[in-house]
Amino acid sequence: MPAPANPFPLNIDSKIDSWGKLQILQHIHPSLKLTADEINKMIQALEYLNNNTVTGGYSGNVPLKLKFVSVDHSTPGSLSSKVKTVVNAGANYVLADGYTQWFYTHRVVLTNGPGILSTPGGPSYAVITEYFYLNKKIPLINGVASLGVGGTEINTGDLVPLPARDTRSFAPTTFDLGNIGASTIHAAVSAGTDRSTPNTATIVFTAVQNGESKAWLYLGQQENVGASFPALTPADFRIFPADGNGTDPAPPPAQRIYKEYDDIDELLIRQREQTGNELILVIDAVADTNIYFAPGQTKRWALYRYLKTTNGTLADYRFLGAPYATTKPKQTIKSANFTLDPVDQDSTIISEGKICTIDPITKTYPAAFTVAMKNDAGDTNLVIVPKTGWSYQLNDADAISLTTGGSNVTLSWVKGGTCTVILKGSTNKIMIDGGVE
Repeated sequence: MPAPANPFPLNIDSKIDSWGKLQILQHIHPSLKLTADEINKMIQALEYLNNNTVTGGYSGNVPLKLKFVSVDHSTPGSLSSKVKTVVNAGANYVLADGYTQWFYTHRVVLTNGPGILSTPGGPSYAVITEYFYLNKKIPLINGVASLGVGGTEINTGDLVPLPARDTRSFAPTTFDLGNIGASTIHAAVSAGTDRSTPNTATIVFTAVQNGESKAWLYLGQQENVGASFPALTPADFRIFPADGNGTDPAPPPAQRIYKEYDDIDELLIRQREQTGNELILVIDAVADTNIYFAPGQTKRWALYRYLKTTNGTLADYRFLGAPYATTKPKQTIKSANFTLDPVDQDSTIISEGKICTIDPITKTYPAAFTVAMKNDAGDTNLVIVPKTGWSYQLNDADAISLTTGGSNVTLSWVKGGTCTVILKGSTNKIMIDGGVE
């Protein structure tokens, strides 16, 4: 089947609503009508998108801004996640209106083949530059779209990895400064000849400093350097070590056997890109109500596999493990007085005639908490510790408000009595249904 013809430009004249049409539209609900003004906006939007296409990192007619991000390549985690973390924690960075935004990072690695030499006969280096395209519309805050401190946070999935640039395939631009004596590299470059240093290129400076041949990778954001431009700083350069130490690990293979998401929400939102053939790492899985992380636990990651269903919930995934989480128990026998704990979520509890306490003051219950219980021995009690803002409802009776510091609510729980305790954290209501009175 041949591809459809390109319909652009649309060449559709602007529409105008007649007086009679406007009178009729007044009696129609807004959700059921389309005005000429709305149609004109849609035409304008389509024409704008056609003229300003951005796909796969190609910016078309849209200008491009690049920002260098310094990360530690030796620490665990994906590079996308590291770039995201540095951007979110960095100084406020205002996005230029009308520009696409890329971030990039440099990786200095040893190479066996031809490369960048710091000293004659010394180790040979390559520079791998890895790019990430910001694929998220950033909202205005006080009229400004920005990232970093005071701006909008981004997630790992908002950064699209693009093909890397390797100096073994794309030769760097090299500027030799000659003998700079005891001068620092940033001072020598700042005081020297004006040079073009575009962010899209890999720039290397070489010089003889204190009698030794050396080479530096340019990290600065200025696209022109020299005496006519603002002075540079030490942070704008990275020296290629003379002994091969201090390099970065090589990048991982291009094919990843897993996908990584910041949290459960992002896992579900980005389900369309999952194939079912990879492991999925969720950095913060606290929203998964099937597992429990103890208070204060910061290592809240979990592994899943996509089952290729499309419910849009965690039912679409097989839980594979979370080493720092506790899978919630299915059945517990209580042989001593006990207080319901968040880990009891979705449990069946058998009480051997022991007092059960519900304490929203010392326990932080999840938003949806359900426990089925049976008293398998002598008559006992179910006790509620009052907390201001909470209420309890027994069977079909009206809810009763609670106040911190008031007397505990003591309910009779007879031998053989079964009940269900439901805590709705969203409304702070304790509902008890069954053989309690």
